[in-house]
Amino acid sequence: MRAIVVLATSVLACAPAFAHGPEAPARYRLEEVRPPASLLTPCLPGYRVYAQGTVINDLGVAVGNFNCYSQIDPATVTSSFSGAPFVWASWFGPLILNDSDPATTTGSFATTINNRGEVFGADVGSVFVGVKWSLAGGFETIFPNDPECDVLKLDVAVAGNGRYSVGYGYRQSPDLPIPGLCLAPSWLTRSPSGTVVTDIINADPRDINVFNSAVGVKDQKSAIRFQVVTKELRVLHAGDETHQAAPTDINDLGEVSGYVATVNPAPAPGECSYISARALRWDRNDRETVLPLLPGATSSRAWSVGTDGETVGESGPGQYCDPQNSTNERATLWRDGGAFDLNEAIPPYLGVTLASANSINRRGQILAYGYRNADPLVICPVFMIDPVTQLPFYDVTQRCRYQRIYVLTPVGH
Repeated sequence: MRAIVVLATSVLACAPAFAHGPEAPARYRLEEVRPPASLLTPCLPGYRVYAQGTVINDLGVAVGNFNCYSQIDPATVTSSFSGAPFVWASWFGPLILNDSDPATTTGSFATTINNRGEVFGADVGSVFVGVKWSLAGGFETIFPNDPECDVLKLDVAVAGNGRYSVGYGYRQSPDLPIPGLCLAPSWLTRSPSGTVVTDIINADPRDINVFNSAVGVKDQKSAIRFQVVTKELRVLHAGDETHQAAPTDINDLGEVSGYVATVNPAPAPGECSYISARALRWDRNDRETVLPLLPGATSSRAWSVGTDGETVGESGPGQYCDPQNSTNERATLWRDGGAFDLNEAIPPYLGVTLASANSINRRGQILAYGYRNADPLVICPVFMIDPVTQLPFYDVTQRCRYQRIYVLTPVGH
């Protein structure tokens, strides 16, 4: 079934540039990325729907993930989900990415798509394995579980450039040489010959560009740049116990987006550790720039770096721990030293609010998520522990937005 799109039918004149500031961004045409209809069928009416785009490549092909509640029983505190990763483009609509067992697709997810049409992610069954899909229907396991690991069989393919692929998995730690007990999250690299090596213990990659330069997180707190061929490692931002730095994307110029989060190093049981975050951008020489906040915002995160000095992400109250509040953020475009609310660059009559921008390609197309203003709020179950009885329960009183995916295409000035 082809996607139903919401289009702006007229080209609006670009807003005038600030008198003493950066030029405002172009206006955008808006298209809604609808998941395949078959994914919507099992969803419980009136309950939270999670639709999240991850990356849009330079050809305008987007990849995302969808899941929803298919069953929930507050009395027994049980629930089940339905969903799958999928790809979408305006010229072919949505297509489900089936894993090794289409009957158990729920849980599998996609992370990125490159310009070759290769999609990376994980096939989730009784264990996780890192996989690669192709738009032609191909499916391949590229990061299998280490046969020496008896527990934590969890491997994920994160990204690839057609030659090298990067991912992460749990491996044995040199500090804990117990056979079968693989407790160290590790950076994995797959070479063109298909050989998989463990490059860095206690690290995970986030992206790789065409020149084999990758970015990731070391020791859960420091942002790093790693050349997978020469093995050169450089620290972009060293974190500490209360500040965790994370790169999110690297372009072919070597420019990087990311953020540094302020965290509570000792949260109470069940309490989220995140306090706030600040969006960052690094140039090819590792020079760091702190990106400005939108007016009234207290927190921000950058998710993707463009090739013309542009970066996209979100800015707002930073309520990252509460899924019912995730749509309180505002999708943000940073360029020429300024921060722009992307909601001001789309036609208001569409009645859409954009909460976060996840990816930007060379054409300036932006993949974002948000909601229709007219949509009714839905039930957003929260798993909790009763402080008196210490028994688990679902709080079904909280409400949140029906989350949707959008593609923004610039229409010029």
